[in-house]
Amino acid sequence: MTLLLLKLTAAFILLSGTLSQIEHLNANIMQPLQQHGCSLQYQPGGVTASMSPAMQKRCQRRYRRRKSSLRKAAVFAGRIAAGTTADGSTNPLLASDALPNWDQIMGGASKLEADTAAYIVDAVTQLAAAVPADNSSAAPGEEVASLLGLEQAVRSSSSQVGFNAVVAPLTQMRLRLESVYQQIDQLEYLSSDVVGDSVDEVSSLRTAFEQQLLQSSDIYAALLNMSRSGMLTRPEEIRVVRGLLQSMQAAGAGQPSSRLARLNDIERRLANLHNQFMDNLQASQEGYRQWVRNPALLDGLPQSVVDAALQNALDAGAAANQRTGPWLLKFDGATADYVVAFASNRQLRQAVFNASVNVASQDSLDNSPVVVRLLMWRQQKASLLGFRGSFAQFKFARLMANLDQANTTMYNLAAAAKRKAQAEIDLIVQFAAERGAEMPLQPWDVKYWRERYKREVFRVDEAALRDYLLVDNVLDGMFQMASRLYGVTFTRNTNATAWDAAVISYSVYDGATNALLGMMYFDLYTRKGKDFGGYTIGLINGARFWRTANPVFVLGSKTPFRDLNAWLASAPRQLPVATLALNQANPNKDGLALMWLDEVGYLFHEFGHGLHHILTTTPYGLASGCRNIEFDAAETVSMMQEKWAWDKDTFLSFARHYKTGEQLSEKVYENVMQMRGFGQGIYLLEDAIKAIVDIKLHSSWVPGGQQAPDDVFDQTYRELAPVGLSPPGGKPLNSFDHIFGGFDYESAYYSYWWSDMMASDIYLKFQADGAGFSASNGRLFRSTFFAQGGALSHVALFRLFMGRSYTTDAAALTQYYNL
Repeated sequence: MTLLLLKLTAAFILLSGTLSQIEHLNANIMQPLQQHGCSLQYQPGGVTASMSPAMQKRCQRRYRRRKSSLRKAAVFAGRIAAGTTADGSTNPLLASDALPNWDQIMGGASKLEADTAAYIVDAVTQLAAAVPADNSSAAPGEEVASLLGLEQAVRSSSSQVGFNAVVAPLTQMRLRLESVYQQIDQLEYLSSDVVGDSVDEVSSLRTAFEQQLLQSSDIYAALLNMSRSGMLTRPEEIRVVRGLLQSMQAAGAGQPSSRLARLNDIERRLANLHNQFMDNLQASQEGYRQWVRNPALLDGLPQSVVDAALQNALDAGAAANQRTGPWLLKFDGATADYVVAFASNRQLRQAVFNASVNVASQDSLDNSPVVVRLLMWRQQKASLLGFRGSFAQFKFARLMANLDQANTTMYNLAAAAKRKAQAEIDLIVQFAAERGAEMPLQPWDVKYWRERYKREVFRVDEAALRDYLLVDNVLDGMFQMASRLYGVTFTRNTNATAWDAAVISYSVYDGATNALLGMMYFDLYTRKGKDFGGYTIGLINGARFWRTANPVFVLGSKTPFRDLNAWLASAPRQLPVATLALNQANPNKDGLALMWLDEVGYLFHEFGHGLHHILTTTPYGLASGCRNIEFDAAETVSMMQEKWAWDKDTFLSFARHYKTGEQLSEKVYENVMQMRGFGQGIYLLEDAIKAIVDIKLHSSWVPGGQQAPDDVFDQTYRELAPVGLSPPGGKPLNSFDHIFGGFDYESAYYSYWWSDMMASDIYLKFQADGAGFSASNGRLFRSTFFAQGGALSHVALFRLFMGRSYTTDAAALTQYYNL
C-alpha cells in the first residue's frame, strides 16, 4: 500500500491489510527517522518510537531519498502471460513458487540497480495498469481486468449475489497483489535506496487501483445488499463483509458523483497539508545547529553522541578534533533526547529542550496554521460522509472502542499514572536537591535527574549487561518460550537463500504433528541501504489463493477454464512467510552479536507480529493473520508477546554470559526490572495527556473559537499533571506527526494504550493461572488470537480467551505497570 500521492483513509488498512508493523527504534542508533521528519519520545529504558505502517512508509521513503517527479509508467499492451516481462523473460516477482527467489530477484549489486528496478516497474504495471483514456484498446493490468470483470459479473447478475461470488474474487485479487507488493516493499526497506525510484515510478498505479476498488459502486452495492438481506449467518462472513463496507464507505463508495468528487478534493487537500506539515518539520529540524566549543559542555553525553557531533563538525568544514572540538549538535529527536537526558550542563539542556518544543514554529515553517486547516478539513470530510458531530465520530465508527470508552480509559490511565508520577517526581526532586541541583526543577531537568537516579540507585551497567544478551541465546530462549506456550517448534534453515548473507531463516512446525506451518526470515543487523527501526513484513499470506493471473477475467476465451468458482475453490493454501527486521549492531570480529536490553523487547514484539502472521488458520483470506483487525487493537498480540521478554523465567533462560555461560543472577535481574520501571509513571501520564488532547481536538474543539489547539494541550497538561511536572511550553503540536503527518492516528493516538490494556490483561491471566508458562492458556491463545486473525472481532476473541468482557477502567495497565 503506497501513500505517497493520496491518503485514502485509515479504513483502507482494513481492506489491504498490509503487514509492515513498525514500532521501535534501536536505542543505539543516533540519526535515523528524525532526519526524515519523525520525532521520537524518550521512554523509560531507552529511546523508542511506535509507528503505524503508514508512518513507516512516509518517514522512511519520503525523506530518505531525493524528491523526484513521478514518471508515468508505460502500459505494456498484450502481455497476459503472468510472470513475463516486456521482452518475454521471466519476472521473478511474479513467480508462484512457495518462497521468493531472492537469488534471481537480487542477482548481485549491479543487477539490483538495473534488473531489479525493471522487475518492479514491470510487475506493478502488469498487475495494476489502467486502460489509458485515449487508448481503449490497450490491455489493462491483470488485476484491473479482474476488478472490471467482477464489476461486470455483479452488474449483470439476475439474482442476489452471494458471499463467495464477491468476496472470493476480491480475496484472490487482493492477496495476489500483496504477494507481489510485499516483496517490492521489502526490497525497498531492506536492500537498496536505488529501487526506491522504481517504487515511486509505479506508486500512482498502486494508488489508483486502490481508489478504483474502494469506490466501486457495483461491488459496494452487492456487499450492501448482501449485508442487509440476512443471507449471511456465519459471524466470520458478517465481519468480513462489514470490514469491506466500512473501508469502502470511508473512501466514499455509495456517495453521489458530486459528493464523491468533493470528497476526493478534500482528500487531496488533506494529503497536501500532511506533506506540508512534514516538510516544515523536516526543514525546521535540519536547520537547527548547536555549536559546542567547550568540551566540558559535553560531560555526561554518551560517546556515540559526541562522536556523531564531531563528525557533523568535520562534515561542515570545521578543523575539528577529539580533544578540542568543535562539535556540532544537529537537531534530531534522538540527539535532543540524549542531550536532555544525559548532558550535565544545564544551559545546554535548556537550549536543546527549548528548540525541541518549538520546532516548526517559526516564520514560513510554522505548522500552527497547518494544524488548524487539517482539523477543519477533517471535520469537512466527516460531515460529507454523514458524521456531522465530529471527525472523532467518523473515526470511531471503525474502531474497537467508542469515543466514550476511549476517553474513559485514557482518563483512568492518566489518574493512575499521576499517582506514580507524583511519587517519582518527589524522589527525583529530593535526589537532585541532595546533589546541589538548582530548584525548582524545570522541564529540561527532570529527565536528566531521572537518569542519574536510575544509574546511581539501581547500579545497572547496560553496556556490561550486553555480555549476557547474545543474539543466538535470545533467539533460543524466545523459541523455547513459544514452544512451551503455543506448541510450535523452530528449525534453522541452513541452505535457504535470502537478500543478504547475514539474514537467517527458520521453518515453523506444529509440535504435535510436525506439520510445516510457515517460515520466518530474521534480518537483525544494520547495513547501508536498509531502513532503520524494527518491523515485520508479511511476505506471503497464509490463505488459499492463486499467485497467477485470473484465467477467466484475464484470458477469457483463450482458456477452456471458464468456471471462476471452480478455479477459486481449487486454489492452494499458500505457505505463510514473514520477515522480522531489526537494526542492531553487526557481529564483532569473532562473529558474536550482543544485544542492548531494549533490542530484546523489540525482537519479542516483532516476533508476536510474525507469529500472528504464521499461525493463522481462518479460511477467510481477507481476515487471515493481521488483516481486518480493528486499528486500535492491532498491537495487542505483539505487545502481549513483548511482555514475555521480561518474564523472569524467560529472561533468565537466555541471559547467560557469552564467554562463560554463567546465568545472570536473580539479584541483577531484579535491579534491571526496577530500573526499567522507574519513570514509567511520568511517561505514561504524558502519553495519556497526548491521547486525550488528540481526542479533544477531533471531537470538541471549535475552529475559530477562543482556544487555539496549543491552548487545549497546555490546559489539559496543567489539569492532569502532578505538582512539580510543568507543561513543556512552546508548540508541541507542531511536531506531533502521529496525528498531523498523515499516519492514520488522528483521533486514535490512544490506540497504543488500548492495545496495551488488553495485552496487559491477557498477560496477567497467564501469570495468575499458570505462574507464567501455562500450556493450556498458550494453546487457547493460539486457537483464538493467532488462529482467527481478524475473522472475529477483538471483543469476541478477548471474551473467548479471558472468559469475560474487557473493561475500560485501565485496571490491567495499572496492575502491570505497578501504578
